[in-house]
Parts: sequence; C-alpha cells; structure tokens
Amino acid sequence: MSRSKLCDLKKSPYYFWRKHIKKDLTETETESFVLGRDIHSKILEPHKFNNEFLVMPKFPHKKEDKMAKAKFLEDNKDRTILTVIQNELLNKIESAFINFTEATILSATASKM
Repeated sequence: MSRSKLCDLKKSPYYFWRKHIKKDLTETETESFVLGRDIHSKILEPHKFNNEFLVMPKFPHKKEDKMAKAKFLEDNKDRTILTVIQNELLNKIESAFINFTEATILSATASKM
C-alpha cells in the first residue's frame, strides 16, 4: 500500500473505500502534482516513461494540421502528452538529479531493497 493510500485511509475508511475501491471520487490534479508525477516517472521509472509519456509534435495552424493534431491526440489518449517546454524541463531535472552523486547513490541503493 502506498503512502498516499495510507493517508487516505487515515482521513477516513469511507473516504478510502470511495476513492480506491468504489472509485467514484476524483481529485483535481494541480500543476505541481502533475509535474511531481512526471519527474517521479522520468527519474525513478524510466522503463515506463517512454510508454506513458509523449511529446506533442508541432502542428502549424492550418486546417489539415488541426485534423492531424486531433488524430494524434485521439491515437494517444492513453498517454500523457507533454509540451516541448515540459519535456525540456523534465530533461534538465533528470540531468541535475543524475549529476547529484548522493541522489544517484540513494536511488540505486533503494532499488536494491
């Protein structure tokens, strides 16, 4: 059980049941939450990242390109679509993490546990 699920259970067993079992409660994802989730996946689950995330290609503002963009979004509705800027930010954060020796050692040690 994850930490967030334990926190939900601590709030109330009924809340936990509705959110994780019945699944009729949804929470609005803040921009910070989404960025944290993306960073977590990029650094700690790189094997999943390329299957779950995709960078939005540039589509000029022509009518045909609007149709191509709509098709792209429909074809990839099960993946998280990142903007070029979001992807660049994730790459910079990942690079900073990799270059921070202590963090790299901690993550390597934790993955062996």
